[in-house]
Amino acid sequence: MNSVINIISKSRLWLHLHNLFDFVVFLGVGLHGWLLVFRIPHTLKVLFEAFRPGGHGIKNADFWAFGPTDAGFRPWYNKIARDFHVQGRFGYAWDNGLGMPLGPRIYNNWLSYKVLYWFGTRWMMAIGYLLLLMSSAGLSYWCFGPETGLIVGLLMAGSPLLVVSCTHLGKPEVFWWGPAILFVFSAFSGMGLYAGLFWSLLAFANLPVSTMLAMLLAPALFFSSLSSDSLVGLFIGVIPGAVKHMLRIIYMWRSGSLTKLVSEQSRLWKRPWHPIPFELAWWFPFVLSIVLSGYTSQQFITCGLILVFGLGLHWANYRIIYLNDEQAFHLAFLTIGLGYAVAVQSLVGLLGIILFAYSHPPFWYESIWWKCPHDRHKAWQIIKSYSQVKPIRLPHPPQCMTFFNQIPDGARILLESDGDPRTESIFRAFTQWTEEFLPQRQVDLANEIFTRSVEPTLVTNYLNHFNGSKMNPQTMGQLCKVLGVSHVMVFSSATARALESIGYKQIAHVDLKTLETHDLSMLRLPRMVLALLRAPVPVTVIEPATRWSRQGNILTWHARAGQSYIIRYRNHQNFRAYQNGQTLKVEPVRPVKELPLTFMRVTAIADGQVILWFADFFARIFGAEKRRITAFMKPDESKGATLNRQGEEKYSNGDIDGALHAFTKAIGVDPEFATPHNNLGVLYWQTGDLKQAVDHFARAVEIDPNDRDTIVNCGEVFQSLGKIADARTIYSSWLKKNPGDQEIARSLAQLEDTG
Repeated sequence: MNSVINIISKSRLWLHLHNLFDFVVFLGVGLHGWLLVFRIPHTLKVLFEAFRPGGHGIKNADFWAFGPTDAGFRPWYNKIARDFHVQGRFGYAWDNGLGMPLGPRIYNNWLSYKVLYWFGTRWMMAIGYLLLLMSSAGLSYWCFGPETGLIVGLLMAGSPLLVVSCTHLGKPEVFWWGPAILFVFSAFSGMGLYAGLFWSLLAFANLPVSTMLAMLLAPALFFSSLSSDSLVGLFIGVIPGAVKHMLRIIYMWRSGSLTKLVSEQSRLWKRPWHPIPFELAWWFPFVLSIVLSGYTSQQFITCGLILVFGLGLHWANYRIIYLNDEQAFHLAFLTIGLGYAVAVQSLVGLLGIILFAYSHPPFWYESIWWKCPHDRHKAWQIIKSYSQVKPIRLPHPPQCMTFFNQIPDGARILLESDGDPRTESIFRAFTQWTEEFLPQRQVDLANEIFTRSVEPTLVTNYLNHFNGSKMNPQTMGQLCKVLGVSHVMVFSSATARALESIGYKQIAHVDLKTLETHDLSMLRLPRMVLALLRAPVPVTVIEPATRWSRQGNILTWHARAGQSYIIRYRNHQNFRAYQNGQTLKVEPVRPVKELPLTFMRVTAIADGQVILWFADFFARIFGAEKRRITAFMKPDESKGATLNRQGEEKYSNGDIDGALHAFTKAIGVDPEFATPHNNLGVLYWQTGDLKQAVDHFARAVEIDPNDRDTIVNCGEVFQSLGKIADARTIYSSWLKKNPGDQEIARSLAQLEDTG
């Protein structure tokens, strides 16, 4: 027994010694980063080539990311920027999480993503880098003189923290950390009102920056402002920003997304309760800077509050609730340390925070060091050369693009699960890359990252188990039908066999091993075969399956009178439905009783177009609803539906000429209305004008290829004209999408037998 205790004690002692060694080594490596001071000219050359238009032979229009690490997250930010531009800040993202309002996305600020949309990644990060430099150098110049300002500017320009923050995971919020330094400086300089107003401007510009500064600095600023008699001014200044944040939180709480966000963020990145070595290593220079600044100014309580809340929140970020990523904390600590040192005029504190900027740059610096434990020299060569700061174009591997081209526009797809899509899946970078082109075809992925945030039960109980080893084929098929999934991407033979056993058909595959090494590495893909399977019966996001279109916050489709349609996007109280100028009821529908997921049901009152509109906040507040719907509706479309109905009534009463006239007029006012084309085809067929019949049937199929009646009519007319090959073609095309249609299959078989 004693020997066992001794072994355990020795193992624990070894673990503690190992952690201590890691801490000392990594701290030494961080301090070793000072050698990058002598490579500032090289660093500036690398940045200039990365930021300038046409740098590395890549024009701004073709620029995608600054390197592999940046590319892993770039599609996420680009898509949000496009969504905000097209749908608006309070619009509806149809292709995220089975549909989700953009309003509750609390960390995504409209202005930040508008700047990204206007400037693009390259220019936005370049300007953000310059703002950080100008704030650092400008304040140092003001407080310590031109020589100090010049030196600080030069040191900051070459610091790995700034370089990596702007070129690896260059989040839009990086743009605002430079101006944030001015807030910290004015707050600790006793300019309470100006500091408060500055924070309010940051609150309107970017929530993550303003919120982090508030959480990290609120107690210290309260005490500092109280001591300098600037508390009242600070309080008055922050009121606009505080009101704005409060309204955002209330909006999230009322929508139910606040609870889901807290639940989602609480489950991420659980580190051991004790600080780990690299945390201690990069806390050290920040603590050093704040302590030196506090000693210079004799503001020991303020200094203590900054450290307690700064280090405490960073510790809690990876153990209690995930507030923001490592990069944001690096920049927040830099902003606080630099602004505080300049405000109290502590030159040693300023040197301490510059040490922080050189010690531990985020993400790839640390990861490269730890991934090369047996070749530290190689790791250092990669780090000091910034070889990963190399702009790249958006990859378009032809094998993958051919694969995705087999998915029809407007489809909903599902990827076989290999774990949580955010924290476990090896396909995370791959699925995020697809967000650069699939949403533009209105193709959405049912189990993408945001689905976990808005429908955690669906993801936990079903989507995370969607593979042949965890879910039986019938459940997989039923899940696809319920969610409106028409195509499934699989990588395991077990899942492929399971789906094929219930009628799914493989229509494409791509061998990822055949991709260029660069693309394979960029998309972080495993060397395996990815197959695409199609559902045995037509499935769309609208049931019954029908042709639809989407523009901005509006979804439209051609409906039949009295037909109820299930719209498989997540229901929200802001949805409105219209037809022929009348408001239709939007009813919530729960496709699976044990899940909180709700879709929508709309019942048409006439033949013709139905409009489903997500009435965003500003449209409802300023009465823009009627104007938008009126502008979107096709001219005289309600008249076209009325004329078609009149034609059908005349046909039923035996008035063939009257019906012919009404159907012709209906097409005149709405050429994209398929039903009167089909009706005209029937009339001409009955009167013996087969050529006219074929023309109208073909046009009806072109407009609405999912209308089975038109397919049957067109095929039979082709047979009457002796165009057997054309009849075979139209039947075969239908059966590719609807292999379970036995009647048309028999018609095709009869054609094959006759010739």
